[in-house]
Amino acid sequence: MAFTQDLDFDVLALQEVPSWLLEKLSELPFHLAQSIDTIKTDSTGKEISMYLVVISRTPIRTSQSIPLPSEWYTKSTALRVRITGRMLSWHAPSKGKTALLAVLQNNQGEEIQVFCTHLTLMYATPALRLKEFDYMMQYVKKEIPLVVCGDLNTLELPHITLLNWLAGGTVSDWLFFKRERRMLMKRLQRYGLQNPLRGRITHPIAFSQIDHILIPSSCRVAQFKVLKDTRGSDHAPVMVEADL
Repeated sequence: MAFTQDLDFDVLALQEVPSWLLEKLSELPFHLAQSIDTIKTDSTGKEISMYLVVISRTPIRTSQSIPLPSEWYTKSTALRVRITGRMLSWHAPSKGKTALLAVLQNNQGEEIQVFCTHLTLMYATPALRLKEFDYMMQYVKKEIPLVVCGDLNTLELPHITLLNWLAGGTVSDWLFFKRERRMLMKRLQRYGLQNPLRGRITHPIAFSQIDHILIPSSCRVAQFKVLKDTRGSDHAPVMVEADL
């Protein structure tokens, strides 16, 4: 909370926010939109809701929770998948996943679309993450500038793409470790987005860029950085300043 209150931001996008923190964030003197990130299952079978949150200093005109098709989230019965799930405490596949689309107004009163998203890692493959990305992009209004913020779980080094195979993917999902990044970059080009933080390390284990702030290709980037303060997360916060 202290980090959030002291942060110099116009728009803040958060993923995997627990309910107790959401209540505290709602008390801040900002505009807030929320949606379910995922419903996790703990070792006792209890379901715990985690949230996507967009906080804005300017008004949020509308917000939309976009449910992702539940049939996408299944668990392979392969032995390696069952062992991986037990080792990583993945007690059940993702449930109740949504993406959050908020329409804000900037300081000039113009509209900006902000997507807050968390693409799936548990029992997931690169193909599923790209499917999730494409699905949510169907809801974008092309006439309004778009910013996409979130943990895209783009795996691109062999020590971490091994997880793709262990989670139920193919051997090629592991060995062709740059393929997911290349496919994502093609999509960004298709959707007219740029990735100012490309190549930056945002996660110490993945040792690559997991977290993204994507902005229109036509926008000028003033600065971008990976913040060192990682309180409350194993991911480093990322920041982009751009003219929108």
